[in-house]
Amino acid sequence: MTSLPDYYRKNVTWVGTLDRRLSTMSRLAAVGRPERVLDVGCGEGVLLEAVAELVPDALLVGIDAVPPPPQARWRGTTADISARLPFADHSFDVVVAGEVIEHIPHPDLLLAEARRVLEAAASFPG
Repeated sequence: MTSLPDYYRKNVTWVGTLDRRLSTMSRLAAVGRPERVLDVGCGEGVLLEAVAELVPDALLVGIDAVPPPPQARWRGTTADISARLPFADHSFDVVVAGEVIEHIPHPDLLLAEARRVLEAAASFPG
């Protein structure tokens, strides 16, 4: 049986261009000028690159089953996002998980992990 990370290393499913949806998500992620942003299931980092334009001093981290591109302006971590995330509690101000939750077997675990690594619970910007 193929593991989830192995499957996604062989089957590209990420969006490779900044479409309207990713543009909106990047603007929402930049609200309040966060210092630390995590993109779960980041693919090639299209969203993170857009956030880098909006919040150039932020620590931007992406995690995916595939390694980050060499020219990335953000830190990439290669790991299984369907398991415990390899980050300390309260280590990010914003967590984005766009177009990924439907690809993992236990979405509740991903949501619990996102909550765990968030600095504090915050209301959605309106």
